Amino acid sequence: MRITSIFILCSIALLTIAGLWAYWQYKTVPKYWVDNQQYLSDTDNQTLYRIASDLEKHLNSKITEPQTQPDQSSRRLRIPTSLINAWLNQRLTLWAADFYGIELPENISDVMLSTEADNLVLAFEINDGNINQVISTIFNITFNNSDTATLKLVGLRAGSLSLPVSASLSQLGEIDNLTGPDTPVEITQLDKGLTFNPTFPIDKSRNAQIIGLKTEPATPDHPEAIVIQFKHTPRPSNSSSRHASSASTLSAS
Repeated sequence: MRITSIFILCSIALLTIAGLWAYWQYKTVPKYWVDNQQYLSDTDNQTLYRIASDLEKHLNSKITEPQTQPDQSSRRLRIPTSLINAWLNQRLTLWAADFYGIELPENISDVMLSTEADNLVLAFEINDGNINQVISTIFNITFNNSDTATLKLVGLRAGSLSLPVSASLSQLGEIDNLTGPDTPVEITQLDKGLTFNPTFPIDKSRNAQIIGLKTEPATPDHPEAIVIQFKHTPRPSNSSSRHASSASTLSAS
């Protein structure tokens, strides 16, 4: 009996410690979130807007500049995540509405990008009544031999607490406006991988095809960044020029 009592007490103590640890993890936000919030707080809106606009111009220039290398050769674009996060802060909502007709949910804010090993981390704050939490989604992108790419959700966190991906996505599937035929992405299937064509038109005769993406962690000499590898490919003559003009730029009026 004494051994049984000790076992029960130890089990309760361990469960209590585990519960407190999980709660602490749930309430603790990741360092990349803290760093980005500090960056946004230290930078006035006018400067953030200028950074976002300059990034749009730089990307459009680099992606659409005339081919000076042999046809089909690849190019590289290195983009610090701090610049991406300035753009997300200033331009994401308008860009999504103008180009894709998507209205971001009002209860989601401060969307940001970071990296983790070879993965991309898309984080945001969700404020839904009594819930105010930082959610991190960890994605892996694989480029296939068939000119397609696969985006797969490989991790999910609330604060710093890791969540079971499949079960969490199933719960999201029960929330209105997040799934169904009218949504651009079937959220509940992201853990199985979403295959897409990473090619977009840049003018009447050329497409740009993304063929690789890698992450670069911050070093004393360089900030954290993503590196995109892409190439130009001929564009079919029967493609819509209207679609080309809208897809070849990040700008939104």
